[in-house]
Amino acid sequence: MKQFIFRKFDQFNEISGDFYTFFNIDHPSVAWAIQRGMLVSTRYCNDTSDSGFISMMMAEMIRSRSNNRIFNEIIIENYRNKLYKNTISRIKGIYAFNSKDVALSLIGDSNWPEYFEIRHLSKIKIYCKEKPSILDSNWITCAKLDINGKIDPNNTEWIDNYFSGIPMNDDPLWEVLFEGIAIIEDTDFRRECYLNCLNKFPNCEPFLIMSRLASEVGTLGGLVSPFLTHRESGVINLDYVLRDIEFHDLDVLHEMVKHSDFPYLAHIYNKCDELSIPDFRPYGGQFKYTFDDGIGNADPLVFSVHS
Repeated sequence: MKQFIFRKFDQFNEISGDFYTFFNIDHPSVAWAIQRGMLVSTRYCNDTSDSGFISMMMAEMIRSRSNNRIFNEIIIENYRNKLYKNTISRIKGIYAFNSKDVALSLIGDSNWPEYFEIRHLSKIKIYCKEKPSILDSNWITCAKLDINGKIDPNNTEWIDNYFSGIPMNDDPLWEVLFEGIAIIEDTDFRRECYLNCLNKFPNCEPFLIMSRLASEVGTLGGLVSPFLTHRESGVINLDYVLRDIEFHDLDVLHEMVKHSDFPYLAHIYNKCDELSIPDFRPYGGQFKYTFDDGIGNADPLVFSVHS
């Protein structure tokens, strides 16, 4: 992958170290991001404002109506926003581990997602403007939950310890939270995701290739991001936004034309009877929501999602 050469990435610095993360590549939006070779945190999905953009983790919690997790993450985020603004947000950042052995040790652990499998693990490069937060995830996985799987919003000492970077015990499990860009250089992994997307969206191959080339010349062209819209009282829409402004930028197009794979893109494009964009609507939807009561001293903007 080439060095970033356009506007948005000028002030990003590579963070030294070896970083690994698990990707749920069975979700088409994740596979699309990986075949592009670039994940982007919510803050940098748009040039002017990140309003409405949410992380893939938050999008999946809403789609699956995991209300206990939504509750817990919003309580934690409200607390961070009040007292630990210099740390990275769990619901806006990207997660990684600073050791492959640590990542491998989590496979099969019921405290972690089922997609934590060896085939979903990849090394990444991290580019940030702000310093990543390195936190002991044991505070999260070992937090006391009620019968509904929710934390006590009035018991916040452990949240203090988490955002302070204090280890819970002699065997911390450090997670790296960052806002910025993750670059995936594993070509085999990216190729697998490319084929997954092609299988899911067989008429979108030109757009698949365009999005990859746009990424490899250092732009956000072809980026797919979950986006939340408030439709009316008690109703939200979860959609996936595909960024195409770069495909109307002559400077970007000039760089894409110089890419070694551009002739292949031209070949595929000329063979196509119809140019289609991917349909992510089955992975979003419209949801009703209600605000939760009885949450003690917590910020009242804690909600539950319903079909």
